[in-house]
Order: sequence, then C-alpha cells, then structure tokens
Amino acid sequence: MKITKSLNNVILSNTASTIEYGGNYISTVSANDGYYFNSIVVTMSDKDITSEVFNKDTMTINIPYVNGNITITATAGSYLNLLPTAEDTAEGSIYGANGFQKNIYLSSGNPTTTSSNYYTSGFIPINGS
Repeated sequence: MKITKSLNNVILSNTASTIEYGGNYISTVSANDGYYFNSIVVTMSDKDITSEVFNKDTMTINIPYVNGNITITATAGSYLNLLPTAEDTAEGSIYGANGFQKNIYLSSGNPTTTSSNYYTSGFIPINGS
C-alpha cells in the first residue's frame, strides 16, 4: 500500500512510503522548529479516518490495520512577530498584515487604547478584545 504525504512545516517520525496490507502504521507528528502544529487529515482509501487514528495529546497517528492507500496532509503555522515593522497606510489594525495603525505610537508608558480595541503596553501591541 502507498503512503502519500503532503506536509507543510511538519515532520513525521515514520518516513516509509509504502506499507504491507494488514500492517500497523505508527508515526509521531511534530512541527518544524519555529512553527506550531495546526492541522492534520489522515485518509485511507479516500475515507477520512483522522478522528479514529490521530491522538492530539500524544501527537501520534496509529492505524492498526492498513487496508488501503494512506494520505497524510498536515500543516504547521509560523509564530507571528508582533512587533510592527511598517505603517499601515490603510489605517487598519495596530498589527495587521501591513503594520501598525497610522498615528498610533508605541511607548513604554501607560497603556493606550485605540478605537480598534487594541492597546499598547510597553513595546508590544496586545489585542484587547
């Protein structure tokens, strides 16, 4: 049986690409350094079996009896750098895809609340909602 993997910043401890019919597939799932585990989907013979074979507490896939081709799709996300790097010209959120809100400045003084429900505390913008 074939094992197909589509991994985005995820590592599987079991690197096999095939397994015998009736075999037991076990693998530990982990995120690459600097990333956090986000999601996983495990299918066998095109049927989603994730809830039956993946234990999120132990981060382990355990398929006790393989009876079809396996596909494992897993993703990990990167941690955000919350320090603004540029001014948001659209005047959006204090830390969005584009940077910090125009005319809102970070300071080391008392927290400042903005109209978009964010406040600054020290040098790191924190979501106040």
